[in-house]
Amino acid sequence: MWRRFQSRDSAIEAERQAQTVRAASEKLSLISSEVDRQLADIATRQSNAITRASIILAAAGVSVFAAIDPQRELWMSAVPTGLSLIAALVSLAGLRYWKSSGTESTVARVQVLMAASVVDAQWSLLNDKHKELFAARRDIKRKSQYVRWSTVLLIAAWVSVIAIRFVLEPLILGASSTEEARVL
Repeated sequence: MWRRFQSRDSAIEAERQAQTVRAASEKLSLISSEVDRQLADIATRQSNAITRASIILAAAGVSVFAAIDPQRELWMSAVPTGLSLIAALVSLAGLRYWKSSGTESTVARVQVLMAASVVDAQWSLLNDKHKELFAARRDIKRKSQYVRWSTVLLIAAWVSVIAIRFVLEPLILGASSTEEARVL
């Protein structure tokens, strides 16, 4: 009789352990799907940042050629051209930060995961996803800063073109025409 109770207790204990493993596996699956969603969101944000950096790069290139005018003095084109070139370089630096490299699936890694229990394998894969998520967040922060600064530099280049062409140049030309009028 004692053995009967002992085998029943061990069966109950085995069922409890199986339920615990199933519950842990379900929790890990839920967490994993949330991390997958966040990784997809980060990938979309990185793609948008790349698009913005590319547009800024193209606009900076156009600004460089628009700012250079062979009929004007060199110093009048130097500031907008320099700011546009710096904006282009900063935008290129933003393009450089595309995506971090995650844990690669090698044959040895797959063999280790196959030898592990289901929960341990899920936990290991979830840990790898978290590392990738944190690296991607760091990269998008850097990329956003580069895009922000390149935007500011490009706007400064445009403002300097407007200031030179419509404020400074008329003042200089007005002063030179006043001097010419005095000479006559």
